[in-house]
Amino acid sequence: GELPRGPAGLGPRRSQQGPRKEPRKIIATVLMTEDIKLNKAEKAWKPSSKRTAADKDRGEEDADGSKTQDLFRRVRSILNKLTPQMFQQLMKQVTQLAIDTEERLKGVIDLIFEKAISEPNFSVAYANMCRCLMALKVPTTEKPTVTVNFRKLLLNRCQKEFEKDKDDDEVFEKKQKEMDEAATAEERGRLKEELEEASRQARRRLAREY
Repeated sequence: GELPRGPAGLGPRRSQQGPRKEPRKIIATVLMTEDIKLNKAEKAWKPSSKRTAADKDRGEEDADGSKTQDLFRRVRSILNKLTPQMFQQLMKQVTQLAIDTEERLKGVIDLIFEKAISEPNFSVAYANMCRCLMALKVPTTEKPTVTVNFRKLLLNRCQKEFEKDKDDDEVFEKKQKEMDEAATAEERGRLKEELEEASRQARRRLAREY
């Protein structure tokens, strides 16, 4: 068969210039090809380095996330065992936990807050736990040089809950007023259904949160 033609082929190509210049063309082509490969490799190496750094960051984030979830599991376990009789022993375990970021402190506050609402019989024990943690400080997420304490975040959580309850109360009051002022029985029936639906939505929201 016919040998490949051009610089990529290994067979000699006869020309008017003679065969001597052909090896130079082959060498030049090889050098150019290798140079292109080298340039591509150098260009490819830089994003690869960035990917490695990004992978490292993601790995650290995953590790932090795992530590955070593990912390929340341990706090839940402690809260599930909490009684006035066990308070001192379990409180000591809480103080030994790595609650060292704003995310972790907020999560711990949410867990204690939710438990206190769902188990009012032990509310005194949960209140005492909050009192013991009041001075706990952590760096803020936005400005690590600035700290925020347990007390401030707990107040924010209480305020948030108060505002949600207030919003629910305003909706119920408005619906109740409309129902009382309704001219016809049909309109009162419709408004009563809306009031009941608003109540169901509030209960569903609480169920999702707790």
